[in-house]
Amino acid sequence: MIGVVAVAVACSGVPSADALDPAPINLRLTPGPGSISAKWGVSSTLGLRGFRVRWRRDILEAPWSPPVELGPRARSYVIEGLKRRAYQVRVRALAFEGLGGVMKDIATPLPLEEPPVGEEPPAEEPPVEEEPPVEEEPSAEEPPTEEESRGEPVWYADPANPILEEWANMMAEPGRIKSTPDAAMPYGFAYSDEIRNGDNPAGYGERAELGQGNPTSSVLEDRLFEPGQNRWIAFPFILGTGFPVNTSSWYVLAQVKQLGGMGTPILSIASDELGGIGLFNSDTNSSSSGNIRRWHGPVKVGQLNKLVLHVKFSANATVGFVELYGDLDGGGMKLLMDKTYMSTMKQILGVPVDDQARIGQYRDAAPESGTAHVYYGRYVVATTRDVAEAYAFE
Repeated sequence: MIGVVAVAVACSGVPSADALDPAPINLRLTPGPGSISAKWGVSSTLGLRGFRVRWRRDILEAPWSPPVELGPRARSYVIEGLKRRAYQVRVRALAFEGLGGVMKDIATPLPLEEPPVGEEPPAEEPPVEEEPPVEEEPSAEEPPTEEESRGEPVWYADPANPILEEWANMMAEPGRIKSTPDAAMPYGFAYSDEIRNGDNPAGYGERAELGQGNPTSSVLEDRLFEPGQNRWIAFPFILGTGFPVNTSSWYVLAQVKQLGGMGTPILSIASDELGGIGLFNSDTNSSSSGNIRRWHGPVKVGQLNKLVLHVKFSANATVGFVELYGDLDGGGMKLLMDKTYMSTMKQILGVPVDDQARIGQYRDAAPESGTAHVYYGRYVVATTRDVAEAYAFE
């Protein structure tokens, strides 16, 4: 079994110290016939409201099981009905004010017990002559998933649908983010995002954002980005009235943000002082308040823009990378930034922290910022560029 250290992070979108949220500790997986028994401890019961257990085949693209929610006194759970293959089991602590830490481990169930001597095996099955071989560990290159085979994205958020069916949370003052028909946007709908001076929902800073984390949703938890994933992320957007394309203050319009706090997002698209937008990368893969500009491009208010980020998710700066394509002038998609190696995840005690998608305005609370608008189309995550662009732009 391969143990993973519990990660406890704060659920805040602004730079802050990490909170000491409850976290599972000493996760132990015990294989049984067609089952895995999970047992664990807890770092603290302060603020603990329970645990969430999920499992999946130990293959990168395998889907997670539906969540099993347990009470705060639970310290074990038995997963049954499993085949004889490696499974990854994840136990997450649930805090009253969001998510606590998480631990993961891997185990392989034992084969189902043979029928007692003298008993006939089930009629529909031939007698078992020998134990089937254990399934080999998957290679680095996995076979196509069902979605890939059909030419479909891993997931996408469509503004034609109710917002909180597509996003885990909305961090905005009432009425600031709406789904509206928009003839200028591919597929005809947009998330209309407005921000005004003083908008500070829940006290987390001036923003109007949609996110797949901070906090997460048990229904949409599979939309988080995990270590080792190779993803194409595509979305169209229009900068509306009041949006600054030349500012010395920080002004973010999209993020790939680590769960919890840990300061600046690991990746962000933001306005800059050069008269356009830039791709920014946190200056460390741990808690940080600094950024490195990796790319800059000119952009105009009122025009349709298209961006595609090709991201390999890793906290290791020699493994993770970003490649950027886009259309910022109506002249067609082109390469904006060559594949550039960098950390694309943060980590705590050597353990990567999952990333989440965020769109919307998040800015320095400067008095002159005023009222500003941005319009976003479909947000698409896929394993190929063609699929990402087809579902986002065509």
